[in-house]
Amino acid sequence: MKKYIHLMLKLLVLAVLSFGCTSSNVQFEKPLPPNGINEKEIPGYLVGEYFSVSEKFNYLSSKKIEIKPTAIVLHEHFKQKIAKLDFDTIKNLSIVNNTVIELNGKDTVRYFFTMENDTLTIPLDYEDTLFAFDRGDLLRKAGSFFYLNIKQADVWDVFRIKQTGNDKITLYSPNNENDIELLNKITGITPADSVKKIYNLNKKQFKKFCRKGGFSVSDDFEKLKAD
Repeated sequence: MKKYIHLMLKLLVLAVLSFGCTSSNVQFEKPLPPNGINEKEIPGYLVGEYFSVSEKFNYLSSKKIEIKPTAIVLHEHFKQKIAKLDFDTIKNLSIVNNTVIELNGKDTVRYFFTMENDTLTIPLDYEDTLFAFDRGDLLRKAGSFFYLNIKQADVWDVFRIKQTGNDKITLYSPNNENDIELLNKITGITPADSVKKIYNLNKKQFKKFCRKGGFSVSDDFEKLKAD
């Protein structure tokens, strides 16, 4: 069953990484904007629950972000399809009716599923705190954008968020090749690490990066209406 658990964790990670604006290969040595003022809380007009517009009509998955005054939480629900043959080589695992059952000593774990053409569909729920003041993350403002500076050891993931209409927000990240090429050009430095690109922007470079179209990956969200 440990093999199965590891497989499911891997699938969860891949699902979250596919959500472009919540992960980044680009990081910064210092919070952005440089020398900016740290906000004490997320403004009230942004607080609420929002669903991903791109997932609105997707029956296999749905993404939602919950913005609180002091934190932002990602909620994701998706249906993972797995061939029944993948379970045949796993010990201590059985299928009874519509339930996958693991027997591991005194512990019993159940996963409910539906079956179609020898393929299991397992509903999964994932939750992750993207931003939180109480763990050292910082919120700064420049123009109409709020910048989410998320502490990662000795570097920072930086995203920005903006209200783009009535009950609508957009989350942006510097997470594609265009952003990397622009950062390389502005700083005159090409990071040696092929996976994580770490930059140190001064005030002038930061403004130029934003003006030239940095933070080009975006996800649109719409606020959930109260019942």
